[in-house]
Amino acid sequence: RHYGKIQYDGDRPLRWATDSNIYVHGYWTWDWSDSYQKIQSIDKKTRIITLQPPHHYYGYTKNQRYYFLNILEELDQPGEWYLNRDKGILYFWPPDTLRPNDTVVSLLNQPLLRLDQCQFITIRDIEFAFSRSNGVIMTGGAHNRIAGCLFHGLGGTAVIIDGGTDNGLQSCDIFDVSLSGLVLKGGNRQTLEPGNNFADNNHIHHYSQWIRAGQRAIIIEGVGNRLTHNLIHDAPHEGILPRGNDHLLEFNEIHDVCQETGDSGAIHTGRDWTWRGNIWRYNYFHHLQGPGLHGVTAAYLDDWASDFTIYGNIFYKAGRGVQIGGGRDNVVENNIFVDCEPSVHIDARGLGWASYYFDGTYNTLVDRLNAVHYRQPPYSEKYPELLTLYDDDPAVPKYNVIRHNISYGGRWIDIYDYHAFDFSVVTMRDNLIADPEICRRRADGQKGWDPYYLDINMKEGYVTFRLGDPRIEQEFAGNRFMQGNPGFVDPEHGDLRLRDDSPAFDLGFKPIPMDKIGLYRDAYRQTLPKKRTP
Repeated sequence: RHYGKIQYDGDRPLRWATDSNIYVHGYWTWDWSDSYQKIQSIDKKTRIITLQPPHHYYGYTKNQRYYFLNILEELDQPGEWYLNRDKGILYFWPPDTLRPNDTVVSLLNQPLLRLDQCQFITIRDIEFAFSRSNGVIMTGGAHNRIAGCLFHGLGGTAVIIDGGTDNGLQSCDIFDVSLSGLVLKGGNRQTLEPGNNFADNNHIHHYSQWIRAGQRAIIIEGVGNRLTHNLIHDAPHEGILPRGNDHLLEFNEIHDVCQETGDSGAIHTGRDWTWRGNIWRYNYFHHLQGPGLHGVTAAYLDDWASDFTIYGNIFYKAGRGVQIGGGRDNVVENNIFVDCEPSVHIDARGLGWASYYFDGTYNTLVDRLNAVHYRQPPYSEKYPELLTLYDDDPAVPKYNVIRHNISYGGRWIDIYDYHAFDFSVVTMRDNLIADPEICRRRADGQKGWDPYYLDINMKEGYVTFRLGDPRIEQEFAGNRFMQGNPGFVDPEHGDLRLRDDSPAFDLGFKPIPMDKIGLYRDAYRQTLPKKRTP
């Protein structure tokens, strides 16, 4: 990894004139962090590009993905454009024949609408479009609604709801925005007073069209807010970023996100022990696949995210289903996993590659814990487990519960850093497992292999146990293993309703209200978009 220069392959730049308007865009080191970098010079003999500062925060790493842009000689097909900033000229090849008023140029760099400390205001049935900034910013106030509105063609975020109580976005459509769809904040993290702000029945897609990573369909922060019945799809990066406490995410549908990024999540949170009491239930995650390292996780509890409840969700062709990244006190219960690899991932990263979060090198977790005065009410009363955290092996993923789930067609579980923690600290019972592969383990840092593994297929530090291996089934005693369809009506075509004779019900599985997931018709939304085919 280095800063300042990169070397390219091929000879395509030989056809380009010297130009001070050329940029490169790439995922330079991590597959979840991108940037646009201006080119200072190109040495066409040595094929070395010198980049103009400021450089990408993480530097530039060999064999990462990037492309050139804003090159006049490469403007060769409809939909492309080139901007000469020195002369103030835009060259644009229209994707189709232009009609009068088809072309819009905005110079507005302020929000289209701002509400500050308002109450009982309803903004409805308005199209907010064509701005270099945000659509609507609502600050404080109470009982306000943005309903049935259309947001597109915006250079910033469509809607920002910042604080107040009972403020919400209802039945709106958001697409073709440069940054995020919605930022929703509310509640007080010091007192744990809820905000009761919400986003319900919104269709958000093709967001993050300029800044490709770090933007989401919805960013939710604070305490006690809710996201319900939203449809989110088609984006380069993640769907939802929750931060805070006691948020409810239910009946949402998310698919085809993280299309450009890796080690990312449809819903992604983490690196704060104090974000607790959050519930993700009855959501439908499907068709998730990304090109980067580590792919996509549907429900990503990253870097010690703790005390999350993931209940009654459906994961269909969803990459990694649930990832518990070193955290504790999480409950993964009553979910359906079909064609996921794996359905569940759990690791003890704090005892492995990320031990520097516990040896004094990085104090992020400690600082965020201290910031909420966790030894005093309300945290000491509501979350007493934080009081004993430091005395209870904080880097060990204790007290996680994985039960009453159904897994079929993929791989049941991945365990990383297996050498570093005893799997008995995790409760895993009454799951119905019908995957051809049961378990994949990674034992980072282990010296040699126990004879137990010697006849197992080992590749790149992993060992894999398949269905029918008596050793792994004995280790996972208390769960039920079976071959074939565990009782779904038609899993190959996406019909994941359970027949009455499914053995999952004998293990305690409860029916999921599938018919309530996703968008619905109301006073502001009269029609529904076509469903994505399985």
